[in-house]
Formats: sequence, structure tokens, C-alpha cells
Amino acid sequence: MITGDLTHYGHAQAYVHLRECLAPLTMPVYPILGNHDSRQQFRHHFAHIDADENGFVQYARDFGPYLALFLDTNEPGVHWGVYCETRANWLRARLAESSKPVLLFMHHPFFPIGIRSMDALSLLDTAAFFGAIDGFEHRIRQVFFGHIHRLYAAPSEAWLIQP
Repeated sequence: MITGDLTHYGHAQAYVHLRECLAPLTMPVYPILGNHDSRQQFRHHFAHIDADENGFVQYARDFGPYLALFLDTNEPGVHWGVYCETRANWLRARLAESSKPVLLFMHHPFFPIGIRSMDALSLLDTAAFFGAIDGFEHRIRQVFFGHIHRLYAAPSEAWLIQP
């Protein structure tokens, strides 16, 4: 899993270079977008990665006993995360389709982590996200982020507290 910031500026050549770097890998790679990425450039250079019906780079994969959901919190022109109602509808539909335990992968954390500079650039409006997972929280086993660029483990109940 690559949880975002696949490039620094989202330039086309950076995605060409990323493809070259990933090409020798024999294991599957599941990338998602970060705030430094360009959805348009990513989709052009990684056309084999699924996107939802609205063009957001969101997709689901079965990981044995788990359902892995890869979310798109990228919003062009800003560094904080956005998870709008359109994206949230996709998430809610995937959660409703399966009874498996869920692994979520997203770039921006949706709860304060305690680093002020990063909290200011996290998922700022969480209403749509929390609305999407409402009733499914018990099935979410792990959430993976990339935005903070640090090893961070929150107490399991920390993310359940809505800001």
C-alpha cells in the first residue's frame, strides 16, 4: 500500500518515474492519492488503478478475510483532506455490500493526532466521512494514513470520537 504523496508536485514526469520505480516489484501495489498528487496525471499514468464512477481514485480489494477500501481524500489546490458526500456515498455502498471486517486506507487522518501543524491539514470536514461509516464502525479493524509522514498509532477508541 502506498498511502499518498506519490509525487511531490504531481507533475507528469514524476508519475513516469514512479511507474519505473514500481515496475520491478513482484508484489501487488495499491496506491492512493495524497495532497501532493494530481488526480488527472495519476489517472493518465496509472490507468489500471480503479476509480469510482465519479472519477475519484477509490477502490475495494478482497484481502482474504478482510475487505480493503482505498479512499481518495485529495482535493486540487489545497493540502488538507476533503471527503465529500459523493465520495462518502461510494464508501457507504462498499461497506453495505460486504460483511467482512474492513481495512481502510486513506491519506489524511480524520481525527486530531495531536501535532498541530498536521491537524490543520487533516480531513477538516468529517461529517460526510462519519456519515458513511455510521453503523459500520464495529467492522473497521484498522485505518492506515500517509499524510503525517510519521509512525503513529492511536488508541483504538480515539478515532471514534467525532470532532
